[in-house]
Amino acid sequence: MEKRTKPQKPIEQILSSALIIWVNNQCDYIKDIKVNLEIKSFIDLLRGHLSGAGLIAKDIIFKNLPIYSAECLTGEIKFKLDFRQTKVILREKFNLEGIISFTERNLNDLLVSKEWAWLGIYLSKELIGTPNFKNIQIDGNLFKISGFKPDNGKICSGKYSVIAREGKLILHSELTNKDSHLPMDNAIQINKVSLEHGLLTIYGNSIVRP
Repeated sequence: MEKRTKPQKPIEQILSSALIIWVNNQCDYIKDIKVNLEIKSFIDLLRGHLSGAGLIAKDIIFKNLPIYSAECLTGEIKFKLDFRQTKVILREKFNLEGIISFTERNLNDLLVSKEWAWLGIYLSKELIGTPNFKNIQIDGNLFKISGFKPDNGKICSGKYSVIAREGKLILHSELTNKDSHLPMDNAIQINKVSLEHGLLTIYGNSIVRP
């Protein structure tokens, strides 16, 4: 027998729409987004308490960061709902756990963009000793990072595994056994990372503040 989805109450529909609007406002672009509300009781909802929310999104640009897909789960959210503007106003901070994935194209678009080119330069300098970043490739479970020498244009490259350690992302050289820490926002805790099937997938958590 086919399982029927329980229809949402009007306030749930408004809150779902308001959360989608709020998420869209945090991002530069989202192609597809779905939100699932975790509601303990209708009374709690009326009081502005949401047990949590789940979000699945694809083809995202967040702060000029191209992302292939994202799956997020929040802790308890305390909010105020503006019915007239279909707007969610956060009353307190909440915990956020997420899984985000990047394709090889996402990573290359990122590292040559105006806002993030400094990261490509950093990786090229730190890992292969040249300031001229060329590209990054996903080779099985390794990254291949290439750059070129400024004096003769010679291409140089290296292969690196990516690991999570003490909440940070680290690139590990298979040749020199050297670790290089990726500069990151201290508010983000990285718990796990994988590189497979052509995707870089990062598991982490953070705190969202009003």
